[in-house]
Amino acid sequence: MVYSELRDFAYKAKGDELRNYAAQLLKQDPNLVHEADSLELVAFLVDTDFAGAEAKLETLQFKYSNSPQSQQIISTSNLVRSHLNFAFGRFKALQINVEEELKSFESGISKIEVADILQMLRLSSQKDLILNDFVSLSRIAKTLEKSLNSEDKDQVFYLRNSILAMTRASEGEHRKALELANKNIKIAEQNNYTGILFPFDSLYVKAISLMAMALPQESLLVFEKLKSESLKYEQWPWYYLADGYFSRELAINNKLPEALSIIREERELISKMNLQNELSFFPDSSELFIRYLIKDIERIEILTNRLPNTILVQQIRALKEEWNGRDMLEWIKSLPESTARERIYKLVALSDYFSDRESVAVDYMRQALKLVEETGAIEFLLRQHKLFDIIIKAAHQLSTPFTEDIARRITDRARENQQNRSGSIPVPLTTRELEVIRHLATGKPISAISEALHVSMNTMKTHLRNIYRKLDVDGRESAVEKAKSLFLI
Repeated sequence: MVYSELRDFAYKAKGDELRNYAAQLLKQDPNLVHEADSLELVAFLVDTDFAGAEAKLETLQFKYSNSPQSQQIISTSNLVRSHLNFAFGRFKALQINVEEELKSFESGISKIEVADILQMLRLSSQKDLILNDFVSLSRIAKTLEKSLNSEDKDQVFYLRNSILAMTRASEGEHRKALELANKNIKIAEQNNYTGILFPFDSLYVKAISLMAMALPQESLLVFEKLKSESLKYEQWPWYYLADGYFSRELAINNKLPEALSIIREERELISKMNLQNELSFFPDSSELFIRYLIKDIERIEILTNRLPNTILVQQIRALKEEWNGRDMLEWIKSLPESTARERIYKLVALSDYFSDRESVAVDYMRQALKLVEETGAIEFLLRQHKLFDIIIKAAHQLSTPFTEDIARRITDRARENQQNRSGSIPVPLTTRELEVIRHLATGKPISAISEALHVSMNTMKTHLRNIYRKLDVDGRESAVEKAKSLFLI
């Protein structure tokens, strides 16, 4: 049996076939025990017995220390560890595994093949997409332009296509990304690729591309499939990414208690895991988005300080500075513009900055609209509610079928936004009002709270009136209850 056939067992999650072949190897030649051990290790992985895989890794590390066959075990272990580390969000450890094996591969001592190296590069690309490290992702994609010869053409094409789809998505080229993702999903279906090698990344690219193209219902159906498949095979980053989009959609539609409830359930699930993980990044990111919507400055500060420097974190830090009165023009001018995504964001930011100078703002928006038509990034514009008038004016000036459709969509979205404004927190609480509501939950008398916060009773009454108005409640008890439902306390 050739190596590509064994790998095909892994792609189809046939752990028993790998174990059977390992047993046959040992019968034929007991000296091939290291090959059999490597196959059994991979079998644990493809069966998603991650606890078994980690235990086997520890056994092999001890068994083959200073052994002539240790390089085979080291290479296979790096491949398996890469998958395990991705599954549990251990992204720094994943990168170490990938870099170590790449060095071995380039120096000619690695015992795994091109398709296996591409598996590891694909995992690294998935990590980069999730953490918004688009420079690293682009660098990986460029290495694919080099000829990597392999007999396993179907598998190599599948893995390369996965990385290219993620790269196009990171660049904001949503139409191209969707086309690549659909091709890859079809390849996986035709070849019955499943388990850890299921096209999770292509499903994610498809979902975010559909969302970007303002097709939310179609997108959420894909996210639902991604969530279901990733739960089945314990690919937790994809599960929490998909779940996070559901919570964000609820928040955007002003259903904050439901959105925050999803995040609470995610944290509870993470806390019950029996293997070490670094998955808190995912609920933290979703919560940051929601706290930004309600301008909960205190909580935003906590979350941005513990999250990596993703695009969302960068943008919210910039918005905080804008809220504090900083002139943002120089910051906007310094923004990168090497990809379509970056150019659209920069043009819209400039249009927003110059919104009091209509002709300038409309000119920037016209340029953005042309790029949006090319890439399909429609939803980004539909969420710029402060700029709806500017977008419509720019659309009318261009007067193409696409821009006429955008103007109609803007009108529909404005109507939806108006309808969705009821039922939750219409105006964000200030930092001081949040302090007051948290004190109210303790049951202390108003006078004691006033003293603790060093404010007069008149000021306290003003705070209470504002809190009750913003929460749309009639008193202290209902205010505390509403604040708890919104996870403000």
